[in-house]
Amino acid sequence: MQTLRNILSPPRPELARWPEQTLWFRASNGVDWLSGRLQSPAGTSRPLVAIAHGLTGSCEGATLVASAAVLLAAGYPVLRLNLRGAGETAPRCASFYHTGLTADIAALIPQLPDPAANGVILMGYSLGGNTVLKYLTEGMVADAVMGGAAVSAPIMPAHAVAAIEQPRNTLYARYLLKWMKEGAAASQFPAPLKQAAAAARSIRHYDETVTAPMHGFQGAEDFYSQAASAPHLRQLARPALVITAQDDSWIPVADYRKVDWAAIPTQPAGSAMAAATADFTQRTRPCPGTTGRCWPGWLICWAFRRCAPARRCDRPADGRA
Repeated sequence: MQTLRNILSPPRPELARWPEQTLWFRASNGVDWLSGRLQSPAGTSRPLVAIAHGLTGSCEGATLVASAAVLLAAGYPVLRLNLRGAGETAPRCASFYHTGLTADIAALIPQLPDPAANGVILMGYSLGGNTVLKYLTEGMVADAVMGGAAVSAPIMPAHAVAAIEQPRNTLYARYLLKWMKEGAAASQFPAPLKQAAAAARSIRHYDETVTAPMHGFQGAEDFYSQAASAPHLRQLARPALVITAQDDSWIPVADYRKVDWAAIPTQPAGSAMAAATADFTQRTRPCPGTTGRCWPGWLICWAFRRCAPARRCDRPADGRA
């Protein structure tokens, strides 16, 4: 019902008062592309927030646009990303993003423009959220990155796919698979992978026959295992705000409850901030420029403000990051 609400009556924030610039970035393979929409409040000294979308999403999705409105109004520059093969990048890409493709995040950071001079905070929804968390655990986090946020992230992708393909979620699974196939058809995939995508019978089958061979995994299970962020969260290298809904039909909250959040030392506000569970239909505030309401972007802003002062205090006297 929450998903239907956002599809039938999405938030419609007004972003026109912040000038928009389209940027292109080389993917980690040196061939494919990412892109994004950059907007920045005048005279801001806050860090740049780069937001990654979920499966079949793009920078124009209602969730990313609504989040951008909240963050821009709070004074943050925002970059809404199209991951490799998403949105306008599809005709220029011979491969596609996946939830463990942290190399593209690593390749993105040094290509960011001047608004990132005050640092970068990575934020991701769903698939993009797991990518952000996985990147923050891999030990090679760029100095410019100050922290991260993940919302409804499939921290155990195998469990999330199994949940999505339960009978109660059949319509949503078909919807996702349809868009995955259309994305493959619009891309520059090699012909065998395009044929495999068109023939996929389920998300797991798509990952077995398209995602895994495309990115060098031994199969869907190997891909899900290597892409999971949950087993590595104790290695988080930066503060992270992690939010999920207890009643999510596709992201099992049990995976979050198995994580020993108190054992993660980098959280600025203790373990309660590390894993917040929420009912996204309540305690929300209006999105700027909308007549409706959105889930609590104010919580994200609060967490980001706690990250930023710590980062500034760590800077050398000459101001270099």
